[in-house]
Amino acid sequence: MLVLIRILSAFLAFGVMASQAQRQSWQIGGAGLAWSEADSIQVLIDFDSSWGAIQPVYIDPTRSLFSYYSGWQPLKDPRELIYVEGETPRSWKGSVGNVTTAHNGTYMVDGDSSTFNPPVSSNPEVWYTFDLAVPVPAHSFGFFTPPRGFRADGTPFAQDAVPAYEVSIAAEGDPNWLEGNQPYKPVGPLIADVNNNFSARVQIDFPRQYVRFVRYRRKLSLLDTAVGQTFGSGSGAAFKGSIGDFELFGEGVPRRVIYRSKIFDLGAPVNFGRLFWTTTPLRIVDGELVAAPDAEVWVEIELRTGRDDDPNIYHEYTDRGGEQQVTRERYDLTLQPRFRAGLLREPRPGMRASIAYDSEQWSFWSLPFTESGRAIDLKGGKHLQLRVTLHSEEFDAL
Repeated sequence: MLVLIRILSAFLAFGVMASQAQRQSWQIGGAGLAWSEADSIQVLIDFDSSWGAIQPVYIDPTRSLFSYYSGWQPLKDPRELIYVEGETPRSWKGSVGNVTTAHNGTYMVDGDSSTFNPPVSSNPEVWYTFDLAVPVPAHSFGFFTPPRGFRADGTPFAQDAVPAYEVSIAAEGDPNWLEGNQPYKPVGPLIADVNNNFSARVQIDFPRQYVRFVRYRRKLSLLDTAVGQTFGSGSGAAFKGSIGDFELFGEGVPRRVIYRSKIFDLGAPVNFGRLFWTTTPLRIVDGELVAAPDAEVWVEIELRTGRDDDPNIYHEYTDRGGEQQVTRERYDLTLQPRFRAGLLREPRPGMRASIAYDSEQWSFWSLPFTESGRAIDLKGGKHLQLRVTLHSEEFDAL
């Protein structure tokens, strides 16, 4: 049984400031504003299957799950403004990740097997972690060698199979391995632990289940010593094993999908009234969507309001080691990040400092609304943003 939820429309009823007597409504979806505004952020949202509505993406079993994502971040703790935990995918190498070309984990999930991290001559026991932001129903993980190019010794990359590896998966994050700079450990149960591999294309099948995190580790193998290479040997020759891309396959509906709207300018300060929306729970029967009022699906909608167009305050380091406020444009386009080429540099003027929440001008996100028609207990403002989470539990199969 596969279940989805489709949100057909959502609108706010609000009264303007006391100096104006009329009441107004604001709507997104249906006959109102389009859901898929250019600067909205979405995680596995389907804008196209039904006009004026959003619903979860249905995962195609023939398409790698990694290909549904864009904007992959190469660091475990991204410092980019666009990164939001649980809304932005990550693909990092080792304990914290690296943005340099030779070690960038995003090259391993970009669908382009000509961009990859080459084998190393130091410690071969590298690992990669993939965070899909939300749990998705998956049943197969794999990888394959680059189809073109040659190693320094003339061996085609296509024949350079990884000798040994292990793979673990997890439905949700665990602070015991997710936080900080830590040594390797599996993220959850192992789905593969292979000591001698000769296959250029690896596919690991496992019972279909929710997966958000996948961690792959290249292990040492007797096949390494068989070609005269051992860890710490100092021979200068790269260890065996080249991966062109990783793949993850599944089928069904994610456990949750997320839509975060652009920040809307309402044109004038308003006092907010109530939040309404219309939804249709669905089930897939013989390949068709049918209404399913009893489906295990639900909606959560959060709101925040502001008096200006940006909920953040941006800072630059000063020559005394403190911080001073700067514009978003200067922070984003002019200042340099502290973290570069895998190193955290000493703070100095011209570098990005902290980003703080502007709680004087903006409300915090509201508690999730789960029932339509509830009053909005937020201070008035001229700007508005929504975050919609569509939940779906597939109890029968997972």
